Amino acid sequence: MLYRDKKDPIKTLSVIIVIYMLFNYMTVIMSGRFYLHYFTTMLPILFILTVIGLYWFSDIMVLKNKPISIILLFLIVPLFSFYVGLTRNIIELNTIQPSEYTESAPVEVAQFIEENSDEDEPIYVHNINANIYNLSDRYSNSRFFVLPSLNYEMFPNLLAEFKNDFKNCPPKFVVVKKDVMSSSWEDDEKLNKYVQKVLQQEYTIEREFDQQLLLFEKQEDE
Repeated sequence: MLYRDKKDPIKTLSVIIVIYMLFNYMTVIMSGRFYLHYFTTMLPILFILTVIGLYWFSDIMVLKNKPISIILLFLIVPLFSFYVGLTRNIIELNTIQPSEYTESAPVEVAQFIEENSDEDEPIYVHNINANIYNLSDRYSNSRFFVLPSLNYEMFPNLLAEFKNDFKNCPPKFVVVKKDVMSSSWEDDEKLNKYVQKVLQQEYTIEREFDQQLLLFEKQEDE
């Protein structure tokens, strides 16, 4: 009876943690994108479950339930290996240098921006790899550093904010895909029409990278 009373709070806590872990897992995968660093939110939960598991295992050892102890030992080793492997992958993913992309257009763009602008000069990357901000060590000219997949004509407040940020805090450099400038846009559903117009009027093309990306620089005021 005393043993059961002692275990009940742990059992309740374990059930709550498992439910929360399942909910957390759903939020991690709901984006549909395989980003391992999203799983870092699960590490504290896994740590707590590991501690609880060790607590249960110590109780089983005290009770000398050898069959269960042997089964748990066979389970703990592969689970611990998986846990360590997942942790290592997450750490490597967040610390590895982008050496496999050293010849890619986004990295070349970022290097050019970093070499030809000051740290306090904002840039804007239009619907392209947002990692250019990190690689160039530059900030966006507004909170729209990544555009959510919306029809902006249905959100006039966001559309107005985006345009105002371009006027009040114009980026020194703007990076766009080549088709943004070569196509004719009838609306601003994805803000391509406005970006194209601003670049044509206020920016000059600086360079083309790998026949994919165009880099524009703000014209100096006369």
